[in-house]
Amino acid sequence: MKRILIILAMLVAMNANAQWVSVQNSTKYVSSFSENGSGRLYVTSNDGVYCSSNNGLNWSLLNTGIPLASVKYSVSSKDSIVYLGTDGGVYRSINNGLNWSMVLATTTKAVLIVNNYVFAGTKRSSDNGQTWNDFTNGLPQFAFPSTLSNDSNKIYLGLDISIGVYTSTNFGENWLMTVNEINANAYSLYSKNGLILAGTANGVYISTNSGNNWRLINEIPGNIGLFGFASYNTQNIFISGWGNGVYLSTNIGINWVLKNEGLNDISCNGMLYYNNFVYCGTHNSIYRRNLTELIPVIENNGIIPTEFIISQNYPNPFNPTTTVIFSVPHLSNVRISIYDITGKEIEVLENKQYQAGNYKIQWNASNISSGIYFFVLESEQITKVQKMILQK
Repeated sequence: MKRILIILAMLVAMNANAQWVSVQNSTKYVSSFSENGSGRLYVTSNDGVYCSSNNGLNWSLLNTGIPLASVKYSVSSKDSIVYLGTDGGVYRSINNGLNWSMVLATTTKAVLIVNNYVFAGTKRSSDNGQTWNDFTNGLPQFAFPSTLSNDSNKIYLGLDISIGVYTSTNFGENWLMTVNEINANAYSLYSKNGLILAGTANGVYISTNSGNNWRLINEIPGNIGLFGFASYNTQNIFISGWGNGVYLSTNIGINWVLKNEGLNDISCNGMLYYNNFVYCGTHNSIYRRNLTELIPVIENNGIIPTEFIISQNYPNPFNPTTTVIFSVPHLSNVRISIYDITGKEIEVLENKQYQAGNYKIQWNASNISSGIYFFVLESEQITKVQKMILQK
């Protein structure tokens, strides 16, 4: 019986590959993601605001109080408070998005919660949206913000009518332009631990020193300025581009590769990394993909997996050694073995107890002939299989 189950799993693996999976396919034009600090994910689309409380598996549309015809630009959340920027003004929910009310009747593309402040473009509120004041010192006249981002209380701002990126270190009291190496308007921004990404019509500019220097990423084509950003630490960066799909760099933006497997719609915009998953919003769907499928060299990263996972081996095809990352969600007895295409077990790599975490293991096939092989993980009632190709 055990051998039959393994062979069945191998047959499934023959036709399966790690890829993006659509978790919500009724959304229209996803533009912005937010996580509230306690596991609730929010996303804006033409339909309204969607929310997930189970790591993106299921999404609910939360529209009570939001005009259906309004254009929803951006969302920012903290605990039970959510702000939404639209072409008709700023809406606020104080109950996790169940009900909304307008708090500012001004077209607002960018909303951002920073500490006890809420920003709606260059307007700021310190009383949960009851009153608002303009903070434009240092900005050009008629500044119309298109995007906001925060990195350790340093706020970055992009404008529709002015090139470059502006920054404030005192919660908007004063603004300064970063080094003027961006010859375009910034329509989307991302900042984390000194890494800053700015999406423009020319393409994406990157800074790894908090905006002191910038360079244009030549590998990523320009478009109308629609880009989404996410990262796992500052070394592993994801960029989605409208009409191109998702790009990944694992060396702080030096080199880039496309990661579009399973992505049926490459009209991409918003992105988010949260709890071991990367999310990508497209013209008509929300896609999700496990981080270990995209960055297979992650091991013991401090993130507790929620399920048994085997990532695609790398390299693949390989000769003669290859590495596989696998995830264990809880203390388990794990048996790891290699099977050939006939279902014959040819080698046992490990048979021991593992703590919850992410691990990697290497297989040396120096004495094995070329062909298709299967990495098999067994634990209790779980059997996971990954196909590998040995090519000598």
